[in-house]
Amino acid sequence: MGSTAFDPLTFGYEWETFLTGKNMVPIKSDEVKRLGRKLQAEFPETRTGTDHIRGLDSKFLEIRSGILSDYQGLDGRTRETIGAIKRVCREKDLVFFPLGSHPLFGKAAGYHLHVGSVYSLKVAQDLARSLTPYVPLIAAFMANSPFWGISEPPGGFKSYRVKYFADWCSTVIVPVERGLGQFVWGNDVLVKGIEKPTVEIRVMDSPLSVSLLAEASIFIVALTLNLAERRGSGMIDRNTYMEYVVNRRRAARWGLQALFDWRGERVPASDILEELVGSVLPAARKLGLDGFELLENCLLYTSPSPRDLSTSRMPSSA
Repeated sequence: MGSTAFDPLTFGYEWETFLTGKNMVPIKSDEVKRLGRKLQAEFPETRTGTDHIRGLDSKFLEIRSGILSDYQGLDGRTRETIGAIKRVCREKDLVFFPLGSHPLFGKAAGYHLHVGSVYSLKVAQDLARSLTPYVPLIAAFMANSPFWGISEPPGGFKSYRVKYFADWCSTVIVPVERGLGQFVWGNDVLVKGIEKPTVEIRVMDSPLSVSLLAEASIFIVALTLNLAERRGSGMIDRNTYMEYVVNRRRAARWGLQALFDWRGERVPASDILEELVGSVLPAARKLGLDGFELLENCLLYTSPSPRDLSTSRMPSSA
């Protein structure tokens, strides 16, 4: 791609999904483990397996893409894996349930995208900081958890998972001094140099469709490429950081219907997404995606909520 930030440009994901019986209750941990091992044997390059669900005798089926470099590989590998999962579910009378939370039990299911390879701590930190203002927008168009079990009335938030920090697995970013750092677990954007040389975006809810997964992934990779090519320090000022914190809450509440504080103005989130879709399209085309058909269709039918979206405006001293 011509950017010196990546050597080489790769990306990959982990997609947490529920497997349930026909009664919509998540199946036992051992059953999920058996299916995970079966998928690993069938698709060894993906390393699909399981992940922990706090408080339940069950596990997520965590679909892992393995290393990818373009849209065609992403879409093809994902559809092949999902086809195999659905085949097994038909055979065993199970339900494949990709949602950001379970309607009865809550529990946060996420989609984590790694962009790399990045071997410099400073470069990775710069990229993470540069992505910070866009995190609420990514959360908004990936909102897919309008339930949080019986403890919350349904429909109050479009992403209860983001509201509740994904069970402390996607928390508000805490900036550190450039060039310094240690392993930190669970921020919305993580520098993963210790485990794998990538920047990991963790704020997304588990997506409902392969098409959204593929378009959103390429959008984020293309956005990251654009930010890398600006070669800035990635430092963000107090106003920008406060906008991120406030907008994150609004994204959880209203999704793409939110109004964001954006560079000192109040702007519909959908307008920001529309502008970015155009700006990242050249990079997306280099990755093999000709256009963001699904995201653009979403924008056609999205308008800001008629309600006052937030009584908590930016602090006057910010």
